[in-house]
Amino acid sequence: MWKHSIKYVLLIIVLATLFSMVMYSTYQSLAYPSDDDGGNGGEGAGIFGEEGAKVFGSLALGLLALSFGYVLLKRGYIYSQRYLPKDEYKELITLIKRVYFQFRKPMFWLHVTVNIVATIFAVIHGYSFLGNVENIILYYAGIIAALAMIILTISGIIMWRRFWPMWDYKEPRKLIRWLHRQWFFTGILLLALAFHLLFGEIGGD
Repeated sequence: MWKHSIKYVLLIIVLATLFSMVMYSTYQSLAYPSDDDGGNGGEGAGIFGEEGAKVFGSLALGLLALSFGYVLLKRGYIYSQRYLPKDEYKELITLIKRVYFQFRKPMFWLHVTVNIVATIFAVIHGYSFLGNVENIILYYAGIIAALAMIILTISGIIMWRRFWPMWDYKEPRKLIRWLHRQWFFTGILLLALAFHLLFGEIGGD
């Protein structure tokens, strides 16, 4: 069981690393264009600047919050079916079911799209401040949050597109679903974001 799982965990790590490298390369080419002499622009010469990087961070946070709409919709439906007494809350259960099946497809596409964009914005935001953050908690909380977003986004894309070879075997499918659907990485993401925002506000005072 775990032999297959370990291979696919490593594959996910490799994909996450490649994703980060591509984003870093893209950012460097945009934010630090070459000088007239052919060299690279100096630190702080990027087109984004500190305020621009903060905008990317704010957009990533807003889009991430928007993406949770689908999670709340689906979990609300699942938990209402599982835990609400059917005789006592029959009308409420029916209403939640109707809302879920009416909005699940558009909310799913919104969830997928904004999560991908939010992850890209978060990586740009993080790389903009890479090595320029003095507060160690702020720095590592941001890195942990970005890594959690990358893991959740890549595992979600694999589930969405049923990428070969991950979807050909039962164990990798279970592992990828666990990575994306369990609250572990989501909890890490939310906790890291809370510390990042808290110490960002403290540092900004």
